[in-house]
Amino acid sequence: MNVSSQIVYEERNSNVGLGETIRFRIPANLLLLNSQETYLKFNVVVGSEPGAQTLALGEQADVNHWFPWSFGEGGCANLVHSLTVKTQDGVILEQITDYNRLNRMFSNYVENSSQKNLKRLYEGSDTNEIKAVNTLTRRGIDDQGASTPLKSQENMEVECVLPLRLSGILNNQQPYPNFLAPLEVEILLESEVYNVIHAQGQQGSEAPNFLSDKDVQAKSAGYRTDTMPYKVDGTPNSATQTTLTILDVNNGNDNVYTGEVTAGTTPNFPFFTGQEITIGGSTAINAVINSISVAANKLVLNIQSTDFSGNTVANPKVWVKVPTSEPSMTLSELQLVCGTVNPSSKQMSAIESAVRSGQGYGWAYKSYQDFPVNLSNNALQTSSLINCRYRMCKSILSFYENVGNVKLVEVDNLVPEIGANVALSTYQYKLGGLNVPNRAVDVSRYVRNRTQPGAWNANHIKELEQAVANCDYMVKDLSNADQCLLFGRGLVPPNSGFFYDMSDNEETRLNLKFSSQSQSLLLHNYVCHLKTLVIKADQKMVVE
Repeated sequence: MNVSSQIVYEERNSNVGLGETIRFRIPANLLLLNSQETYLKFNVVVGSEPGAQTLALGEQADVNHWFPWSFGEGGCANLVHSLTVKTQDGVILEQITDYNRLNRMFSNYVENSSQKNLKRLYEGSDTNEIKAVNTLTRRGIDDQGASTPLKSQENMEVECVLPLRLSGILNNQQPYPNFLAPLEVEILLESEVYNVIHAQGQQGSEAPNFLSDKDVQAKSAGYRTDTMPYKVDGTPNSATQTTLTILDVNNGNDNVYTGEVTAGTTPNFPFFTGQEITIGGSTAINAVINSISVAANKLVLNIQSTDFSGNTVANPKVWVKVPTSEPSMTLSELQLVCGTVNPSSKQMSAIESAVRSGQGYGWAYKSYQDFPVNLSNNALQTSSLINCRYRMCKSILSFYENVGNVKLVEVDNLVPEIGANVALSTYQYKLGGLNVPNRAVDVSRYVRNRTQPGAWNANHIKELEQAVANCDYMVKDLSNADQCLLFGRGLVPPNSGFFYDMSDNEETRLNLKFSSQSQSLLLHNYVCHLKTLVIKADQKMVVE
């Protein structure tokens, strides 16, 4: 076989934004699709174009240049809200809704450090750590640690290479017979920008003064409110205050602090040129940052002259305000790079003979189907129907989404909320009239904060490993299991070749118990199952 690649351009061949639908039609002259070498390729930037914003004295930057942006561990797959793969004559082969959420759950567990580094190179993923140069933003400073006055951060245009790993069609070891049923790939981009990107910053799980507060464990410090603020060094009280020095030490156990700041680390904090900040003194005072610098190993904010004469509070809290408007994102040069296989004449004859036979040509693939259920707030004990009737099932993966809260810029909104508002105690599936496992799985330890003793529950880890293994993945990272709670049930032994038939199941349920639950939740239940595309001379059909 000869292996090569072919570029298929997006149908409109133009720039697109969030919430839009992009389509790729793979031509029939691409005979066999090598999906192992097939991926999306595009450029992405926060805003409409790359670069920094030049500001007037006291002028605020626009929201696109306000925060140090990050895709987080999900990478540019956060952009994909739903994926539909169908034949060009309308037969839907697979449809994965909330693709970015399922991908984010997998990425928390199945990637080792090398895989995470590769994603940072190719898929735009990043850490929550603010640095001078990150994937999506660059904060320019000189050798003395000072930013250019009146110049905002620079937004970077990033080239992304995104394999659609969750797709059974576009991630399959067997070449797809595209000449028999040419494919159309349709992607609905995420419309909620804070599901795609969020602001970087020190996490509550890493801030010494906040380790005991579970509710801020997965939040970036220094934004929006005084929940995890920094503090000003001293008592600003000038009528023409033009500088604020950020406190470098713990003060009252209620602040995030910088530690020793050097000329190379001034951009490593939330504050930068063009932002409006709030100082919580005797009364809240707002000021605009014109530049940042370093003096005596402390971070200095050079602000537009502001009246602090009424302030008598020493070491007032300070944080970056969150604009009411939201950023935009632009995707350009969208391509579907398709791996191709040029079959021999014997292989073509064998496929065509199978099509003409009575049984037709069969092509098997794995897919995921979500069976979502709404959970009302204050419901501490729920039993949710998973209304699946597929015959070749392998695993169930479940997690919940908080649909009641406004999306926040300082958190990864694709990750389930765990804390005082939503505290899951146990879960147990019901299959064929039997509760499995025979005892409910205790996950109450995951609601503990990082200062409380206790290891992860061994039963939960066993259930999770088996559920993930049946999706052809391996659990490799449990370091953030208490920040990204995924639970599931493997329906058959891993690597057994067996399947679980749910077509005549009495009913499948997931029973949950919460110790507290004050949010409106959407419970996602993804069933991993096998499908077979059957192609005959006069028809195409999907057997599930």
